[in-house]
Amino acid sequence: MTFLKKHLDDADIFFFQDVLFGKEAGFTPIQKGRINLFDEMCVVLNDFNYFIFRDPEESFVHGETLAKDVGCGQVVFVRKNIKVKEPGGFRGLDRVTDNEIAPGRFQWLSLKSPNNEDFIIVNFHGMW
Repeated sequence: MTFLKKHLDDADIFFFQDVLFGKEAGFTPIQKGRINLFDEMCVVLNDFNYFIFRDPEESFVHGETLAKDVGCGQVVFVRKNIKVKEPGGFRGLDRVTDNEIAPGRFQWLSLKSPNNEDFIIVNFHGMW
């Protein structure tokens, strides 16, 4: 959270990948990922809207299977004064082996800037 707090005033958009969406505080058993990372980020980034692009129901992170109530995915936080016209995304590769899901995620947002300019931003994660 130190990074977010440090750049809160000088960034309008934050892109994240491999974010965990669990509701309980704690860590995953193997990789020690913060289970409720998304909720913690929302507390710090309360002047931002968020747009989530989730993995399939069965999620793996760095070889670790996540509990179904945790899940993983990408998220983009956009300062509330920037209008998001349309969010979207698609997946490339999904299953590599029986025990592994490859990233291959492409998240995009169509935006209208405070200066009334249209543009698209991309949160790309993957092996293509």
